[in-house]
Amino acid sequence: HQYGPKLISNVTLHYSQYKFLTGFEDKEYYEGKEKSPLIFNSFEYLSGIQDWGGKLDYYYYPNPKHKILFGIGETYHTFSPGIATTVFQNGNTKSDSTFGSTKTYSHEFYGYFEDNFMVTKRLSVNYGLHFSNLLVNNKYRANLQPRIAGNFILDDNSSIKLSYSAMTQYLHLLSNTSIGLPTDFWVPATDKTPPQLGHQVAIGYTRDLGKGYNISTEAYYKTMKNIIAYKEGASFLSVGKDWQKIIEVGKGWSYGAELLFEKKLGKITGWIGYTLSWTWRQFDNINFGEPYHYKYDRRHDISLALTYDINDHIDLGLVWVYGTGNAITLPIQQYQQFIEPSTNNNGYGQYYGWSPSVQYYDKKNDFRMPAYHRLDIGVNIHKKKKWGEATWSFGLYNAYNRQNPFYLQYGYLNNDHSPNPTKVLKQISLFPVIPSISYAFKF
Repeated sequence: HQYGPKLISNVTLHYSQYKFLTGFEDKEYYEGKEKSPLIFNSFEYLSGIQDWGGKLDYYYYPNPKHKILFGIGETYHTFSPGIATTVFQNGNTKSDSTFGSTKTYSHEFYGYFEDNFMVTKRLSVNYGLHFSNLLVNNKYRANLQPRIAGNFILDDNSSIKLSYSAMTQYLHLLSNTSIGLPTDFWVPATDKTPPQLGHQVAIGYTRDLGKGYNISTEAYYKTMKNIIAYKEGASFLSVGKDWQKIIEVGKGWSYGAELLFEKKLGKITGWIGYTLSWTWRQFDNINFGEPYHYKYDRRHDISLALTYDINDHIDLGLVWVYGTGNAITLPIQQYQQFIEPSTNNNGYGQYYGWSPSVQYYDKKNDFRMPAYHRLDIGVNIHKKKKWGEATWSFGLYNAYNRQNPFYLQYGYLNNDHSPNPTKVLKQISLFPVIPSISYAFKF
């Protein structure tokens, strides 16, 4: 709603739902009788978040030097941190169990004030204050988050900027860092688990090189408190236990620099960006108390985007991305016992092979998965109609069919079941080259 030339308000209602489901099945059949499994194991893990909320934002323009924003909002969260279902069947004997954490309900309130202030012709400042309050299990958690950023024009072609911000997050990402199926899921801040707190400072420099070319660079440093991680030996497979009993609370920090080169004019436009960064975690009872790289510590990150306007009706697009592989933990030793085959009373062969392994780990996240990279290309064909413009788009995702790692797992070479099998680390990949086509009409 516009109240006049200086004040505008905006009301937003929102709903969202996120579900994470993972699991596996393992079957061993009687010889020649595939309809009746001798041994059947299954595991399923489900977690999710459901949000209802609304917010009221105001935009106030008292004079040309000020742009003031303020507002309030509230979100009602329903967390299902994890429900695990297991089924085990051996012949005619079957058992199943369901474990998991109880649902958590919380209200998140917030209010904010922000002012974009043109101090002089060369100096502009953006400052503000964000207040947030979490109500969970009849306990309040309130936080003030000040933020300020300044931009100073050095000359007609360059400027420098500085910023500081304090941040609070009431969601925690709980990740496994061992090999196997990724199991990242979100859990809430509770009366027992504090919210995450962060502080970040940054400095940047931008220069206009002329003829549509621009270059900018920025360096940053960030600290984080109340980060959570699984205890040593624990994971989402620790069924029957509440997630709050299998985590550690620690701290983290990250730093790095970014470089961006842009071309904004001409038939060929686009940009290339490069980021060099480090991300660390430290917990008193994990990795012998020593800092280690976070799972998503990405040392090198490169992005390239180009657009070529062939004419007024056809344009081509290209995007290439590259990133250092995730940091994960691998065992350095493993112990197993070979189970000799035998027969049961029905004359069928019982399960035999290698017993579950006992693994020994040294340092945490000291192994890198292969790097991630892919190329996406597309072409858009535009045609003006009497009542608007039609666009056909054709594209290829992962055009050169890069087999990027989704996760790693141990397996045996050629399904080796000998007393001394050869064990290898195998890569599981998803999303090969994927073509797409779409049609859009604007009017």
